[in-house]
Amino acid sequence: MVEPLLDKELKDCRLLDMGSGGGRLSLPFAKRVKRVKGVDVVERKIERARGKAAERGVDNIDFEASSVFDFEEKENYDIVVMNDFIEHVQEHKRALKICLKALKKEGVFYISTNNRLWPIEGHRYLPFLSYLPKPLAHRYVRLAGRGEAYDNCFLLTYIEVKDLLNSFPVSYEFEPPKDPDYDLYRVGKKFVEFSEAFWMFANAFQVVGKKLDSIE
Repeated sequence: MVEPLLDKELKDCRLLDMGSGGGRLSLPFAKRVKRVKGVDVVERKIERARGKAAERGVDNIDFEASSVFDFEEKENYDIVVMNDFIEHVQEHKRALKICLKALKKEGVFYISTNNRLWPIEGHRYLPFLSYLPKPLAHRYVRLAGRGEAYDNCFLLTYIEVKDLLNSFPVSYEFEPPKDPDYDLYRVGKKFVEFSEAFWMFANAFQVVGKKLDSIE
């Protein structure tokens, strides 16, 4: 999805994986691009990712234990990946601005995130959890035995994702999955290809876009 939008060969690109966790995506990315940086706020995940990179002899990758809000690189990357990241920060616009500032002009970004309006919440897997005000959601999670609180999850709707992206100088498209694994996803793909209105009810969003101008 990203490669067709690039203005250079993938092998010549520098890639930022924001919210990289234990390197599940960063390490495979490193096989395809010039250099990768993975950033995650959880230090033990970063240590695990560094260990995996060392075991596999991957030497074109760096991992940084940092909050997105402490990340200060500007226009240093050709690709920025935000895979299951944006819903885990409460200040969506501030976080996205930092990620886009790290992207070169004409660089390409990828976002994936769960839809707040999908009936089965995608982290605790409880019906209608994301519909509830936080105090009720915390209580629901405790009663269901899925943790002490519904924290670190701030899901967006389709309209909210569009409003967020429209506040920056970018072009973008919502992309259905290329090869859906499940019948439900295959049916959903046909619906969103028929009309973008059906994105309102998708279980998750994939967005690919391009930065059109510098961001101050």
